[in-house]
Amino acid sequence: MIDLFLSPTKSMFHIIIIWMLFVTPSFVFSADDKLHRLCSQPFPCGNQNGLLYPFWIAGREDCGHPEFKVNCSGGFAELSISSVKFRILEANYDSRIIRLARSDYIGDLCPTDTSDMPFNQSVLPLAPSTELLTIYYHCSQDFSQYVPTYFGAFACGGGDDDDKKNYYVTRNLSSPQLQAISPVLTNLSVFCDKNVSIPASGPAVNTQALNSSTDNLKKALEEGFELGLNQDCSICLTSGGACGYNRSSSGFICYNIEKANNRSRNNGLSTGAILGIGIASVLIKNNAVHELVDPSLGFEKDPEVKRMMISVAELAFRCLQQEREGRPWMDEIVEILKGIKGEKAGKLPDVVDIKVSRGDDAGILSHSDPPPVSPDTEKCTSSSDTAACSF
Repeated sequence: MIDLFLSPTKSMFHIIIIWMLFVTPSFVFSADDKLHRLCSQPFPCGNQNGLLYPFWIAGREDCGHPEFKVNCSGGFAELSISSVKFRILEANYDSRIIRLARSDYIGDLCPTDTSDMPFNQSVLPLAPSTELLTIYYHCSQDFSQYVPTYFGAFACGGGDDDDKKNYYVTRNLSSPQLQAISPVLTNLSVFCDKNVSIPASGPAVNTQALNSSTDNLKKALEEGFELGLNQDCSICLTSGGACGYNRSSSGFICYNIEKANNRSRNNGLSTGAILGIGIASVLIKNNAVHELVDPSLGFEKDPEVKRMMISVAELAFRCLQQEREGRPWMDEIVEILKGIKGEKAGKLPDVVDIKVSRGDDAGILSHSDPPPVSPDTEKCTSSSDTAACSF
């Protein structure tokens, strides 16, 4: 009898098929589970202790958005987005609230580099309570005669431009509340050297509007602004998943153990491996195990060889089931393989029920659905020239 568990040259094709069918997917699932464990575990940085997506540090690249790498070296958790630094003040994933502040405006209304950079809300959308505060610097025209609720002036102090004024608007410039001073806003853009829009705490801005002062303006910026998690990440966390970023597809990904099958197989295997798995699955499902077998191994002539190959194919098919519960544990796989090989005395461990009809190959899991097969796979299996679809 031929020992299929050695590795003669003529049986290498079958060993490769079996390896792809049930060994490779198990490694892929393990990798996905590993990312779920890594990205669901909060990490400390500076004065923050529970950071998750979209933030990340070295070693957690798959757990955060590329723009949100944090620096922990200064005693605070800070990140730079388009050269603008933000400090993380709070990250509460239970309430889905994250609070940031522009680092250069903490305690200083007149930083050296007043960069104006819109915040990317596709990753972290601004919370409804956040207001957009706009500051105008070095204005050559005097607007101090305008004293509406949401408009005011302040001084930077010192320098050669003491004759120039600075102004602020504590509402989004498109707000209906500013309609009465829209001509003033137009002139501010013309007569001021620079303007910067900064997200700020809504309640703190309201306090500033009721009691206008430089101290209250500073406080509104120091308290930062609130953001919420984007919808994809919120849904992922609710389902028990871990939020992450797929750098291959440049998009959000949810590492969810229960849904690892389809995603990890597509992300973790080469195109050739996916095609090979699909072809083998279709052939097994269609009772065409003989098409996977080298005729010289005696599949059609030796009943024992046929039994062993069909048993291994059935086991491989189980390992490719969509649901985790339908796939055997590794210790069960080992026991079944030992039984197939004949190393253990007694009854061969059951793999699945076998139905034989007219001497043809055994029916394999006729009650189960195989893993999804790509259109390319279906095309290859329907072709008469199987060699043209080799992998």
